[in-house]
Amino acid sequence: MDDGYSAQKLIEFLDFLISKGLMNKETANSRKVSSTKILEILDESEKSDLRTLDVDKVFNRFINIKGKDYNPLSLKVYKARFSSALNDFLSWKTNPVSFKPSGSTRTSRTKPSEVKERTNGNISRPVGSQSNESKLADAVNTPDHLSLPIPLRKGVIVKVLGLPNDLTPDEAKKIAAIVSAYAVVLE
Repeated sequence: MDDGYSAQKLIEFLDFLISKGLMNKETANSRKVSSTKILEILDESEKSDLRTLDVDKVFNRFINIKGKDYNPLSLKVYKARFSSALNDFLSWKTNPVSFKPSGSTRTSRTKPSEVKERTNGNISRPVGSQSNESKLADAVNTPDHLSLPIPLRKGVIVKVLGLPNDLTPDEAKKIAAIVSAYAVVLE
């Protein structure tokens, strides 16, 4: 039996992406966790060849079996992560030479040396590679995180970067409270 397309090979593939630096470690690990959980519901014959899986049918079974353990948004994220992992795996198996992981393409950005950090309304220092901004920008380029533009008023749009797709109401309240602390009261 050729196990080249087995569930175990999918998990090994995700580890390979990390070890070769082909995908952000957190992204690959989140796909691995989601895939492992979903693959648990499959019988051995299904696990032996993932090319035959109907992701929608498998995920509906997952919801029926384990859905009560997850909130609806988490389920949506799990399905997206599993689908991405499986699609990348099958793409890599088909043509490893031209393989490019989904969700990890870089977009053109301003050079870090050209970006300035604002403090107290003044532009104070260049943002260098030691800052978390570049790490946060990388996180935004994954299917697991959102970049959220928020129009405040005419000509002013704030972009919130790195929000997880499974943001909880408590986390949203925490973010709102922190942002509220920066509000200036005009008299």
